Amino acid sequence: MRARLGLLAAILLGAGCGPTAASAEDAGGPDGPPAPITGLLSIAVNPADATLDIVGVIPAQQAYTATGTFEDGHTEDVTARVVFDVDDASLGAFAGPLFTSKLWPGQTTVRAKNGTIEGTTTLTLWYAQVRFTPGTRDDAAEIFARAGAGGAAPELLYPPDGTLIPPNLTILDVQFRPGSGNNLFEVRFKGDTYELRLYATCASTSGCSVVPDPEIWQELSSTNAGHLPMQVSVRGLDTAHAEKAGVSETRLVGIAQEQMNGGIYYWQATGNGVIRRYDFGLPTPLGETYYSGAQAGGLCVGCHTMSMKGNRIAVGLDAPTQVSTLQVLDVATRSKFFQLGTSPIGGGSNFQAFSPDESEIITSNGGTMVLRDALNGTPKDPNPLVALGTMPDYAPDGALVVFAKPVVSPCPLPTMCMPGINKGSIALLPWDGTAWGAEQILVAQAGTENNYYPAFSPDGKWILYNFSAGSNSYDAGDARVRVVNVETGAVIDLTFANESGGNSWPKWSPFIQTHRGGTIMWLTFSSRRAYGYQSVACESGTCAQVWMAAFDVERALAGVEDPSYAAFRLPFQDIATGNHIAQWVPTVVRTPCDDGGDCGPGEICTGGQCVPDIQ
Repeated sequence: MRARLGLLAAILLGAGCGPTAASAEDAGGPDGPPAPITGLLSIAVNPADATLDIVGVIPAQQAYTATGTFEDGHTEDVTARVVFDVDDASLGAFAGPLFTSKLWPGQTTVRAKNGTIEGTTTLTLWYAQVRFTPGTRDDAAEIFARAGAGGAAPELLYPPDGTLIPPNLTILDVQFRPGSGNNLFEVRFKGDTYELRLYATCASTSGCSVVPDPEIWQELSSTNAGHLPMQVSVRGLDTAHAEKAGVSETRLVGIAQEQMNGGIYYWQATGNGVIRRYDFGLPTPLGETYYSGAQAGGLCVGCHTMSMKGNRIAVGLDAPTQVSTLQVLDVATRSKFFQLGTSPIGGGSNFQAFSPDESEIITSNGGTMVLRDALNGTPKDPNPLVALGTMPDYAPDGALVVFAKPVVSPCPLPTMCMPGINKGSIALLPWDGTAWGAEQILVAQAGTENNYYPAFSPDGKWILYNFSAGSNSYDAGDARVRVVNVETGAVIDLTFANESGGNSWPKWSPFIQTHRGGTIMWLTFSSRRAYGYQSVACESGTCAQVWMAAFDVERALAGVEDPSYAAFRLPFQDIATGNHIAQWVPTVVRTPCDDGGDCGPGEICTGGQCVPDIQ
């Protein structure tokens, strides 16, 4: 994209050296000020408290009127008999009742004066940066500046209203459906201190996508980080009939105060199945392949679990099946510690959890849970750890394990268990450092309800989990994300984040952050919801993608409103793939190297480690 004129250049061209007062005599012209009006008591200036937009190099203009109130009680228009001026002449000047700005944002007082009687109002000037997408005509801003209201309005499809995103998200894709005849568009990002108007063309009637260039998005996100949410809207018009423009609804998009760190390992289920990862510290347009079927011995790889520190990964082969073979690997070298079961016979594990110190791993065939040595897979006592339970996850301090407890085992045979459960409760298993305690039900199952896929928050105080009114846990179409307070047992449905059903495999980011004086955490889940107009069909309907949402801790503790924000799609995914199980790590551990020969395809050796080649 190209900039028409930056803010600094606009200031140099259009502004004076500082505030000055414009005299009534100067504003009144060569004939001097108008004669005093007999019986005039007061003057009202309209429009009151106006806000005008300066767009790039286009000055803002506003015609004012003055209404006088007289001693006998009547009112009349006295516009032609007053002098208009502004306190800060560096912002602009009047020619009669018409104010024309310079290219300088700020606030001043407008005055209308006749003799000793004066009326005032405030005037705020807002400056908008102007940018253009490639191929957009140079006079697009001027065309929209001249257009009135009442044209066909675009339909804004993405981003969602009320979302919060990290400032280092690589892009924000604005998607919309054009109004009838629209072929030129103005995408507006307005924050509390900064505004950008991005001009674009689009010939499609089914949907359009406008993506700011990375440097423009960096400017937008860094300027608005930690501020009030931006107002995002789209205006559209037909250049053959440009006198009217239509405007979409306005949606609020907040930029979080702190950057996102760490990385995500996710299962790309489409095709042969691979584990991909994304490193927020080394942003790339798409995630990188971490572990493929070829690396696993020619088998599909899928359901996986990361250790909290990010040094260990457990990967299911031909997963999910009746019971997937399991490999436990060192993340940096991809060397195998042990394998549990043999494909295609199985006998491995569908669900796992590493202890916080990475020395142990709990495996589950879907029906029972076994505690094992994380380096060799040897079972530990008691065996089984839980006779009926699955989908385990450790608390950060290791004092609790949460798991799903079905009413009936999903295993028709000891070595053959279905990958999903029905009628599950959320249960806890305490560990005091020397012995395991008795199971405790935290969220009790009732009727046909199913509660499953639990995960501890980074502070250990909340558990994310899935709820279904009656479906099996495996990719349930009505799955919703909920949280439960570990101490009180209070359950909250995350209505804003859920939007609709079909939101599975929820996981927390490992970070606790500050935003506008409060505390937030982040969560991800796999969802088949529409991504603007760009959703793609996979084998089971719309491709599931990984979505992310913020969680407001103070609102959750208050218990008076939904603590979630609307979710957004993580942009590093291939839109034509189905992606699941986003496992978070605080640091992406990489292969050590001496030269490029130590690295895999698409990697280079930099600083002693293999990193994505993003050149």
